[in-house]
Amino acid sequence: MSSVPCQRIQCVSLETMPIGIFAHILMSSSNEMTESQEVVNVATIPIMIRMITRNVRNLSLVCRQIHQLTNCQKFIQIFLQVLTNKYHKSQAYMAITLDTPGARQWLWNYINMKGYEEVYDTIQEIYALSTAILEEANENGIKFNIRDGIKDRPPPNPSYYQTQTGFSLLVGSFPSGVATPFGEIKLFGHISGMTKNFLSVTEMFIRRMNATFTNIIYSSLNASERNKNRLIPISNHKDDVFSQISFLSGKQISESELRSQKDKQVLVVNPDYGNCTIYSIQRVGKRILSPETWPLPNQEREHEVITAVWEMLERKRLGEKQVAKRKAEKIFS
Repeated sequence: MSSVPCQRIQCVSLETMPIGIFAHILMSSSNEMTESQEVVNVATIPIMIRMITRNVRNLSLVCRQIHQLTNCQKFIQIFLQVLTNKYHKSQAYMAITLDTPGARQWLWNYINMKGYEEVYDTIQEIYALSTAILEEANENGIKFNIRDGIKDRPPPNPSYYQTQTGFSLLVGSFPSGVATPFGEIKLFGHISGMTKNFLSVTEMFIRRMNATFTNIIYSSLNASERNKNRLIPISNHKDDVFSQISFLSGKQISESELRSQKDKQVLVVNPDYGNCTIYSIQRVGKRILSPETWPLPNQEREHEVITAVWEMLERKRLGEKQVAKRKAEKIFS
């Protein structure tokens, strides 16, 4: 039996290997490390990804060419997609956990693509507008007691009132917060005062934001409570003039009749505690906003993504020192 000579095997260096193949080989070697760890819940995912990340970082130290390869955007895109397919989390989540120079650059591209800088800037303008309205109210003799104001401009809470697009004003007895694509921002904490003063300030928020009625979220299923709504027309006053409003001046309107008021600029009030009236914000300062839309639960952005994006934008706008100062003040407050 004659022997057949083997063809010469050629070695290929990692830095000259096609990026797609390199990403899958790297993922395969990482799988061997993590294959014994079953994904039981999402809490185990960051641990596994950190193990994979360590492989990437260690490999990037081999030489400058491989460092450049593991941080180039083509590799990052392929590698994030491979991670997403395996662990069923978004690419943004994977990039945050990966946290390499290439992953951070990918995140900035993601922020720009999604328009998140505009979301951040709009939230800052909402905070500024809220402060201005309160100061003007006090100057006009509209008095109330308020605690936990908005001086520190806290980050959004992604667990509540996360919109897909747009912004909504949330009003109980007073404008308490705003629904945003990043989640709810709190404008004020505990507040007390006279109902007529609350109504005057609420109407000013509606006029300044060109806000239109969307719906009421009721705290009770009781039909009689749901029919206590009062419909109060918005005044034609200039933006710097507060209206004198009485709750009793409003027309009583049922829950079913309220549907005809959707997308209209009206003041809708329900006296029972815990009910929340929602208004779609059309304008903040000179900034014209798109109508708000609400996502399905499984479409919500991951909380870790929102938190990381917010911190990145804070550092860009305020600088590292100011961000560190805010964090220190929160720890010792």
